[in-house]
Amino acid sequence: HQHLILLTSFHTMENKQISSYGTKTGQISQIAACIACPKGTYNPDSGANALAKCLTCVAGTYNPNTGKTACIDCPQGSYNTKTGSVVSTDCILCEKGTYSAEYGSTEDSCELCSKGSYSSFDGASVCTTCAKGTYSDSTGSSTCTGCPAGKYSENTGNTDSSNCSPCGAGKYSAKIAATSNTDCTKCPAGTFSTEQVATSITTCSKCVAGKYGTEPGGRDDNACKYSKMNF
Repeated sequence: HQHLILLTSFHTMENKQISSYGTKTGQISQIAACIACPKGTYNPDSGANALAKCLTCVAGTYNPNTGKTACIDCPQGSYNTKTGSVVSTDCILCEKGTYSAEYGSTEDSCELCSKGSYSSFDGASVCTTCAKGTYSDSTGSSTCTGCPAGKYSENTGNTDSSNCSPCGAGKYSAKIAATSNTDCTKCPAGTFSTEQVATSITTCSKCVAGKYGTEPGGRDDNACKYSKMNF
């Protein structure tokens, strides 16, 4: 019987180069005797004597190089259902509005972003919380919606338009996605507004003839006083 031998004073069969295999007997050079495992495979053990010892990369991984001891996990935000992948593009990216925190996922592990969050690009590993002045009222959002004019929100992660607060009477705002009550402008002195969600200065009504107002932000006609000349 022939025996597989490495005739070198420095290498034995036990420490034959890992991630490769040898098929010939009597080789005196380890480099000549060992053949690198092909792309899409790996070999973690020494002493392999056949190509079959090079293991196929499992689903969720890939290997673009020869002679490797392990395959590379697909990154977070992706998955791979194939075996023996040789390119990273076999890792399928999670679509916008979804995410995956797993490495080396073997199936579609992409989850929908929850309400109040979003992912705006493919391959997200986490969803982003909606910023102040915005909201997301559905799962799987790729963007958040700005609070409408006349409203604002100082909180993050809003899940409904009702989380946007009205500017209130005596104020107005044309700004979309306002983040503070300071974005709401008071009606000028001599005017008032009873509207809770006013979007324009045109909603500010002037004090009637014979009355005047000295303070901005009048909420109703009580902000208008009779002129002393009328007494």
